[in-house]
Amino acid sequence: MQDDDDRDDSPRDTPDDWAELELVYAEPRSEDSVQALVTEVLGEGLPVTAVFDPRSDHHFFLTLVGLLRMSEEEAVFALAREYRPVLQADEINPALIGGLYFQRAGVAPELLANLCSTPEVPLSPTGWPHQMVGTKGGWNTQKAPKGRGGIVAVIDTGHSSHNELSGTILTHGQLNLVEGGTDARDRFNTGIGKNAGHGTLVCSVLASRGDIDSGFNMTAPGKITGVAPAADILPIRAFRSVMNLSQRTIPRAISHATRHDARVITMAMGAPYRISATEKAMRQAVDEGVLLVCAAGNCWPWTVFPAAYAPLNLCSAAGAVRQDKSAWPNSSRGPETTISAPGENVWGATKPAASSPDDAVKPAQGTTLATAMTSGAAILWSTAIGSRDDLKNLAKKNSMTGQQLFNRILQQTAERPTNWPPNYGMGAGILRIDRMFQAVTTGGNVARTDAGDRGADIDLALAPWGTVRTIDIVRMLFRARAPEIEAELGEEMADYAPEILWRAQIRGSGRSIIGVPPWLRDRPLLRSYLAE
Repeated sequence: MQDDDDRDDSPRDTPDDWAELELVYAEPRSEDSVQALVTEVLGEGLPVTAVFDPRSDHHFFLTLVGLLRMSEEEAVFALAREYRPVLQADEINPALIGGLYFQRAGVAPELLANLCSTPEVPLSPTGWPHQMVGTKGGWNTQKAPKGRGGIVAVIDTGHSSHNELSGTILTHGQLNLVEGGTDARDRFNTGIGKNAGHGTLVCSVLASRGDIDSGFNMTAPGKITGVAPAADILPIRAFRSVMNLSQRTIPRAISHATRHDARVITMAMGAPYRISATEKAMRQAVDEGVLLVCAAGNCWPWTVFPAAYAPLNLCSAAGAVRQDKSAWPNSSRGPETTISAPGENVWGATKPAASSPDDAVKPAQGTTLATAMTSGAAILWSTAIGSRDDLKNLAKKNSMTGQQLFNRILQQTAERPTNWPPNYGMGAGILRIDRMFQAVTTGGNVARTDAGDRGADIDLALAPWGTVRTIDIVRMLFRARAPEIEAELGEEMADYAPEILWRAQIRGSGRSIIGVPPWLRDRPLLRSYLAE
């Protein structure tokens, strides 16, 4: 795999709203050979980009410049099915980066942010989330107190000059996959769906250098105290918006973090689409002893990707709860969620523009906060064990990967409120860092029983290109929600798998689709779920 330092990360000159396809091949190919094939079949002007290595890769992005826009979803799916054989691809996954989120229940893009929020309340004590999860119970470890020396890669909008990030940001190893280069500072992009300053918020909740007093107020040197206030942040600027992305940059961001010694990778973002290359990068990271934590999603009916891979133990999926330990109303729920953590009125750094003050803080909300807090727990726990190899060796004693072991510890030590009903969709319970450090960290066996809403771990067969096929991912998701439908998801439906996922999420979001496509007419259970 080619090193990131050798790649040209200059921005593409194509508009953001052209649809993209992920082409997946069982046998590796060069970028030039795939480009030549696309030109022969579809004509000139449709750029192809290898995800990992232009010399030899299984995964490529094809941008449909001048052909189809991302809003033309059904046409994109039809084109993917029609041209998959002639493009000699084994799988095609359309990436329709904005249509679903911005068309939820007919909501205009400029109104969506307001509808996906709850009132901001300056709760006290300011450190109430730390009180809820028992943060200080993970600080006084012998090997790495407060996460000292551990690197957390934050794949987000980038970092800033905010005071709360002072001393947290690594200068070496940064990567910018938006504008290109190695300067991962936030460019504070504005406009519909943009999330300027989002990375600053994540970094502050994760690693700001404060303390917590006996009354659970956050104290100096700043105004915010991170869960792991001695950990280091490796910022990777990978997108402008946490909800409007094709995942084009995410696989390379994960690979870069893995190569640059990250112990934990934080992804407080998501999309309703599955991209095979993201799964591949996550598998490679897990194999190297890296822990990944992903947001379950905001205001979306199903757990978003990449968090939806949590049942495969490729990450931990974090949902958000309120101060009263009930689910934050806008947290995505589902059987994929691993754990929940505070995600409403959690104090954090705010810097929405370059001109914004460097000392402003405010209560924030979303699974972003739960993800940052769980990532802090991950770096505290993993550095207490030792190196990445130490974690791999400990996990191997338990016949697990490090990620699987971490997920098991999260589940077994979670606090499940007594008023949570079965199938609450918020994971095993609420994060409890203090209990995690009473569990196994240096040896012994970990019980394999499950807790809460999480079912048994899932182990799906890998395709020749090193990931699970999309049809098998769709089967997994339906098995947890409407198991009777799996009988109608035979091999003949493999090319329809991306559209099935799309239609299922549209149905859950409140948007309606007129008409029943021919391929659904003789599948009554699937038709009832997707189109009626």
